[in-house]
Amino acid sequence: MAHPQNTAARSKKCDICQERAGALSCTGCEQVFCKHDMIQHRQQLSRELDLVMREHNDLDKRIQHKMTGDQGGHRKLLDQINEWEKSVIDKIEDAAQQARKQVYFLLDQPAHRLRQITNDIEPIMKAEDYVETDIEYWSNQVKKLSKEIEMSDSTNIVIETAQVDWTSLIKVQEILPVNMSKTLDYGRLRNEASKVIKDERSIVGSSPDFLLLYAWGKGLCLLDRTGKNKTSISSQSGDCTILAGRHFSMDLSF
Repeated sequence: MAHPQNTAARSKKCDICQERAGALSCTGCEQVFCKHDMIQHRQQLSRELDLVMREHNDLDKRIQHKMTGDQGGHRKLLDQINEWEKSVIDKIEDAAQQARKQVYFLLDQPAHRLRQITNDIEPIMKAEDYVETDIEYWSNQVKKLSKEIEMSDSTNIVIETAQVDWTSLIKVQEILPVNMSKTLDYGRLRNEASKVIKDERSIVGSSPDFLLLYAWGKGLCLLDRTGKNKTSISSQSGDCTILAGRHFSMDLSF
C-alpha cells in the first residue's frame, strides 16, 4: 500500500518521472512515487490483478466442464460401491457412506482449492489492499492448480474392497500421476542402504533405483523403480555379477 514519506525523505525524487517529489511509497516494489505516478502504478497493479482473475475464471469454467463431462467415470466409481454394498448391506452401510463421501471429497478437491483462492483474493481485491508479491503468489497458485487439473482424471481414483475388518473393508484412494508434486522424492531415497533377501530358490535385492529378482533357473530380471520396465538377463553358466547403477551390486552363484 502507499504511505506518505517522512519530512527527511521528501527531497527524494519520484522513481518514475524523476522530477516531482517522491511523496508516496509502495511496500510491494519499494519504490517512491509522486501522486500522479502513484495513480498510474495502482492502475497497472489493477490491470495485473484483472489478468489473474481472468485466468482464475477460465480455470473455474474448465473445472466445471471437467466435472460435468466425466459423469460416466464418476458413476462407474459409485456403482462399484453400490453393488458391493447390496451384497453385505447390514454390515457395511456405514462404511459405504464414508466411501461415497471420500469419492466426492477427492473429486471436489480442484473446485475446493479454487474456492480457497477466490476467498483469499476477493476481500483484498475489494479493499485494494494488495501489492506485486500478492499478485505473483495468486498467479502461481492458479497456474499450479491449472497444471494439476490437466493431469488429473477420475481414473486416478480406485475403489478397493477386501474381506477384512468391517471398519476398513472399503477404501477410496487417489492415484496421482508420477510427475505431480505428491509423488515420492526418489532423490531422498538414494541415501537408503541396499537390501537383499535370500532363500533356497531366489534372491531379491533392492536399491533406490532398481529391484533385482532372480528365481527358478539361470535367468535374472531387472526392474526399474516403477515396476513396469523389466529387463531379463540369461546366464549359461549360472555365475552372474549384476551392477545396477551406482547403488546396487550383487554376485550370484548357483
